[in-house]
Amino acid sequence: MILAGLILLLADASPLGLPPLPPPPAPPPSAAPAPAATPAPAVAPAALPKVVFQPPPPTVGKFPPFPPPKVTVASPQLKCDWGSLLSVDAKASKMLVQVPDGVVTYLVASTFPVVAAKDGRPVGPVSSLQRGQQVRVYYVVDRGAKVLEVDSL
Repeated sequence: MILAGLILLLADASPLGLPPLPPPPAPPPSAAPAPAATPAPAVAPAALPKVVFQPPPPTVGKFPPFPPPKVTVASPQLKCDWGSLLSVDAKASKMLVQVPDGVVTYLVASTFPVVAAKDGRPVGPVSSLQRGQQVRVYYVVDRGAKVLEVDSL
């Protein structure tokens, strides 16, 4: 209500001794209407490309292409190496293994559990492994080779 009174007061300022406000400017002339969009020409169904569903190519070999892990779930990102243990660095949380292609450094805590490759039973932490012992390492690459499972062979 106060706002309506203020608007009326500003619209007719003569009671205050002020000159009245000028009328608002005229709206600009309206632009000509936009031409109607022409519809796209119809395409005959025979001219359309034929889309055929193609099944994915069969995988070569079986999944995974290495012995399945005992306690870790196999996934497409899972990788596996096996070889001789060279060293375990508890302070740096690293394990070095000599594999056929060279030496691989794995990121793993010295307290990480090791399982027996035959039956999956726990055999102790990574720190209990001896130099030269045969191991199988399951890992994913994530800013380094992060270990998910270590099997004692």
